[in-house]
Amino acid sequence: MAFLLADISDEVASTRDQRAALDLRQAALDRIEEGIAVLARDGALLFCNRRFALLTRLAPEARAGLPLPDLLAACRARFPRAALWDGIEARLRNEDETAFTDSAPLDRGASLSARLMPLGQGRMMLALHHSPAQADRTALSA
Repeated sequence: MAFLLADISDEVASTRDQRAALDLRQAALDRIEEGIAVLARDGALLFCNRRFALLTRLAPEARAGLPLPDLLAACRARFPRAALWDGIEARLRNEDETAFTDSAPLDRGASLSARLMPLGQGRMMLALHHSPAQADRTALSA
């Protein structure tokens, strides 16, 4: 009978460092006021910040790996302006890696701005900025 002992301390340290880097990335993204989502080449959600999840009302367990049709359905349900989402969907489905910006008026003077930006290797970043209605802004600052 033989025993093989291996020193895995370097591997454990490397795994710990990678996890710390991922946690730092997520903490930094969560501090951004815009909703940020990073999408794979096929449009599936790779990761998003807390603001994006709140804006689109995505459940934490449904975030990573969410297919493009489900992601767009959540966006359309929350902000029903078909033209904005149709433009984003068309660019993602056609793998159009040009930047795209659009905005949508919402109820009571609120608005939603969306930016789609290439990140390389077929990945895209979707940034959403929700501007509340003027009455809501006044109430928040009072």
